[in-house]
Amino acid sequence: MHMGALATIGQHGPENLKHVIINNGSHESVGGQPTDAGNHDNFNFGAIARGCGYREVGSYLLS
Repeated sequence: MHMGALATIGQHGPENLKHVIINNGSHESVGGQPTDAGNHDNFNFGAIARGCGYREVGSYLLS
């Protein structure tokens, strides 16, 4: 997903949308290269979503 889409969704705030991110820490479309988002201790999708205007954010870490 492009960062611009996250900002657009946050600004429009559709009532009927639940946005689910499954983060496996790799960028599969280019051969499974690791991403910075894979660092669960220091990377926070919820903080980014809040900054883009999302009203509600939840986070669950599966191990």
